[in-house]
Amino acid sequence: MSGVTRHRNFANAAAGVIAAISGKAAAAQDIFIASPPDVAGKRPQPAYDAKGFDFHGVKLLRRIDSGVRLDSNVLSSGVDAQSDGVAFLSANADIRYVRPRHAVQLSLSADANRYFDITQQNRNNYAASLSALGLIGPSTTYAARAAFRDQEAARGTVENDLGFGAPLERKTADFAVGFSHDFGGFGLRNEATFSKVDYSDIETAQGDIDQDFRDRNTVSNSTTASIDASERLSFLVNGTISKNDFTNEEAGVSRDSQSVSAGAGFAYNLTELISSSVIVGYRKTTFDDDSFSDFDGVSIAASVDWHPTPLISVSINSGQEILTSAFSQVDAITVTRSSATVDYELLRNFIVTGMMSYARENFENLNATAERYEAQIGGDYKLNRHLALGVRASYADRSLSPTAAPGQNFERYTLAFKLSVMA
Repeated sequence: MSGVTRHRNFANAAAGVIAAISGKAAAAQDIFIASPPDVAGKRPQPAYDAKGFDFHGVKLLRRIDSGVRLDSNVLSSGVDAQSDGVAFLSANADIRYVRPRHAVQLSLSADANRYFDITQQNRNNYAASLSALGLIGPSTTYAARAAFRDQEAARGTVENDLGFGAPLERKTADFAVGFSHDFGGFGLRNEATFSKVDYSDIETAQGDIDQDFRDRNTVSNSTTASIDASERLSFLVNGTISKNDFTNEEAGVSRDSQSVSAGAGFAYNLTELISSSVIVGYRKTTFDDDSFSDFDGVSIAASVDWHPTPLISVSINSGQEILTSAFSQVDAITVTRSSATVDYELLRNFIVTGMMSYARENFENLNATAERYEAQIGGDYKLNRHLALGVRASYADRSLSPTAAPGQNFERYTLAFKLSVMA
């Protein structure tokens, strides 16, 4: 987006849309592209939004979700799907301090999942994050975030495709810092990140399966320059470097790697309510150990943020990332994802959200691929500022090429009912 629009949106975010830094999976760059606050899915609802507890400008917001989820294929298995129900409980707390030019937020969350029959899949998750963003002078923005997550990944996820054993526990510490500056027709944005990931062993009836070989530290830096060609059009140039260091390698074998990408594209604002950006380039990943094959290819990052009416918001995103594999003989997985999300404000107190996504996984040195299709629809009906009822339905499908590991294809349906208590 143009420098003018970029800073206007940022100011709106700092004034009223702290959701841009509310811990879930937000990264530094999310803060710079916050959409306007007065749109479906983000619009303040004074009659239904929790007031929280305010003490000298510091606001505490609390939320507890509880409910039941029905799952048609708990283990994401294509051989003998096992259905089950799960009771879940989650607690969230946000502590916010907002001023006209600066904002800080501390987010804490914990959730528990307890299955009715397949109790070995019970899991707990914890997360904490501290975020800050602000304006320095009229043309410079900054953003910083530190986060910790202790997650037990369920079956069927990219991180846990083994299809057996207890959930895979993964602890992650993330740090990100970024800034942007508008020089007047020329904008510069930089984000630096550090991530430390630690995997626990997978527990099975036959014994534990060591996953320490997946422990890693990742450092990356991304720089984007924008040149305003007009009030609506900006040309973009991006360069990114990253390094993966695995901390528990087998003797004589190293999966350490470096990645470099460069690309160019544009950001275009068709109207005040339609913005888009596309960057296409080249990425190359090289491994320190010759036993793993280097790989390269096209890299792409694209997004469209569209608000066709005050009641509808549409977000379309596409991008790539490189992940580690659950199998030690696979050097890396390149995942290309595309998704579309729609928020529809059916009533002032009832917003329906629909999502569809497609992902393609390339197992780089096995000549194998996997495709994932996912869809979800649901919404929360706010009875008042303290109570809400929610329902979610989802579908997932995964298919692998014949050269990939057998038995990993699956279909999965879930249906969840939720009660939310807010304060």
